[in-house]
Amino acid sequence: MRPRQPQPEDFADRVRAMKAEGLSIRAMAKYLQCPRDQVDEVFHGRRQHRKTLHRNRYVKGPIFNSVPPEVLAERDHRLSLPPRSIGAMLFGDPEPGRSALDKKMRVNG
Repeated sequence: MRPRQPQPEDFADRVRAMKAEGLSIRAMAKYLQCPRDQVDEVFHGRRQHRKTLHRNRYVKGPIFNSVPPEVLAERDHRLSLPPRSIGAMLFGDPEPGRSALDKKMRVNG
């Protein structure tokens, strides 16, 4: 990635004119010899990091508010119970009937 450079005053006007011509952000950045984020900043009005945008584009809102309270209460109850065996304490083994294999056996009969 190229280092961020100070741009002339008409930089934003040049970028908007190039966008009107149909050029992509990548092509504009290559022509202007500056990072893509700097060109993208003209359209969004703030500096954004591409990795952050890519990582967060599927998150629509707060994800923790969608968990029903009864599910949280059940989880808190299970976590408050003492471990049933040394394996459960050391390795985090699930309770009997709660492992993936037990659930699969219930479904298949």
